[in-house]
Amino acid sequence: MTQYIEEFYPTHKKFLIGHSIGGIMIGLTPAYKIYSKIITIGLQYGYIKNFHRKDKPKVTFFFKIAIPILSKIYGFFPSQKVGMGEPIPKGIAHDWKKLIYFKKSIIDYADQTQNLFEEITKPILIISLDDDFMATPKAVDLFAELVLKNAKKKRLNIVPKEVGLEKIGHLDFFRGEK
Repeated sequence: MTQYIEEFYPTHKKFLIGHSIGGIMIGLTPAYKIYSKIITIGLQYGYIKNFHRKDKPKVTFFFKIAIPILSKIYGFFPSQKVGMGEPIPKGIAHDWKKLIYFKKSIIDYADQTQNLFEEITKPILIISLDDDFMATPKAVDLFAELVLKNAKKKRLNIVPKEVGLEKIGHLDFFRGEK
């Protein structure tokens, strides 16, 4: 996608918007360099201990049982069947699980692949949703502090009731009915 944008819109100012894993992965590729500014929503330092106690059984079931079994059956993780958007390739779903169970989450993963996070000095708006069980404000703050060390960060936490909504959660920010 970034190559396409760069090829067909070379003179335009470019902004990167990444939700959850899409925000988490920005430092694993030099593609972030073409963007003037970055906005992330629900990116998190996803280590299991950063989840609320009440959500840990649900997260454990999802990553240790649902993802492996459904990925084996379908050959990919059918996230659309659980209301989570488009299907996710099996390898990506497996890597996603690592972010939850590696103590240093994305840092451990990045160190095994390509860690460019410390190079990122661009302005980044980091948005969390107060009722997001996958990306708690604490986990978002940890990502900003531990991973995006050199970025020019601005933090925004959205509380659903303060914007006239009962709930937003991890995915409803992007759903049209909200």
